[in-house]
Amino acid sequence: MPKRKPRQGDDELSEAVAVEQDDLPPSEPRTAGLSPGSSGELVTPDGTKWQARRRNADIRIVKRLIAKPGVPLVFGAVGGFHRSVIAPEDRARVWAELRPSFDGPGVKRSPTEGATYTATWFVNDAGGELIYLEEHC
Repeated sequence: MPKRKPRQGDDELSEAVAVEQDDLPPSEPRTAGLSPGSSGELVTPDGTKWQARRRNADIRIVKRLIAKPGVPLVFGAVGGFHRSVIAPEDRARVWAELRPSFDGPGVKRSPTEGATYTATWFVNDAGGELIYLEEHC
């Protein structure tokens, strides 16, 4: 598969990363090597367990959750296997960079060339919400 051309802002995205989570903690079970978007399960670096509420979430849900204070944004690169929690102050900027490549329900145009992104809306037992954006090559 040919390498994609770097898009404007690709270098900036790595600056927005607050915490890296390349793998689940050793104590957490893995679901047959699936990404969080496929397995419907996600564990954040603080140990919170999340379950998918809606896979392939509509762009309106994504925009609402990104604008909502206190809702974590997790970015899953390389098909979701390298996860990063985006710092709250960088969420709007990261979403602005990724939005042209968003390929979920509610999009009225074709995504840009290269990688595309889909979203999964996660919830936890305490009623918290999390939005997860996964890169697809």
